[in-house]
Amino acid sequence: MPIYKYLTLALAALWLHAGFANAEKPTLVLGGPPWPPYLDEDQPHRGLATEIVESAFHKAGYPVQIKILPWPRLLRAAEFREVDVMIGLWWTLEREEVFVFSSPYYVNVIGFATPTESTFKPSRLSDLTSARIGVRQGARFWSPFDFSTSLNKVTVNTTESALNMTAVGRLDLTVEDVRILQNLINHDERLSESLKILPLPLVHRPLHMGVRRNLDNAEVIVADFNAALAELLQSGWVATIYRRYGIAESPLDILTHTPPSMADE
Repeated sequence: MPIYKYLTLALAALWLHAGFANAEKPTLVLGGPPWPPYLDEDQPHRGLATEIVESAFHKAGYPVQIKILPWPRLLRAAEFREVDVMIGLWWTLEREEVFVFSSPYYVNVIGFATPTESTFKPSRLSDLTSARIGVRQGARFWSPFDFSTSLNKVTVNTTESALNMTAVGRLDLTVEDVRILQNLINHDERLSESLKILPLPLVHRPLHMGVRRNLDNAEVIVADFNAALAELLQSGWVATIYRRYGIAESPLDILTHTPPSMADE
């Protein structure tokens, strides 16, 4: 293709982006499942993840509406174009086909709760084959774990149910984000006496915002979000949000010096 045609296409793309940027930006419907403390209707800002994503969109000039729905309803809402943005997503190849992913704004540490008296100390995924592991219905943590056929995974309705079953010996482990596990254990005296968190996590998962690909200008919206997020990180605003939820150090630091996990094998 002649060079002038490349230049013409490039200028046209810049013109379209500039036109979108200067136009009145659309109201975006943000969605996520109940997932305290990350998405939580009972929190003033509806949870840590909601607050960061909403702040970045406001910084980028986008009005937003927020819907916190059970995961199956949320997926249907996205399918029928009633939700434009998923507030919190871990990357998978399948999701990449449906959503344009943002830069990460948090890193989830996925780990296990086990009975206090347990001496079980798995160091790799293959060590888990002897354990009965409670898994929240519909949860996807890490593909090698999710699709392993050698693990004894027991599906439960909620993480709370899995913890209760682990506390009475019906399960050996409960898998979940460590912050969620710790919060649930700390708020239940019986669980706090009978359960502990294994020191070595399963995996670290960067958390992203995702815009459905069939939304007009999805790529531009994500680029605008990423630019606004970078400014909020640089200014310290995101760190302020972290501290509001009791997080002293940036979880994003894990991306530059990843601590050990079972994913290292």
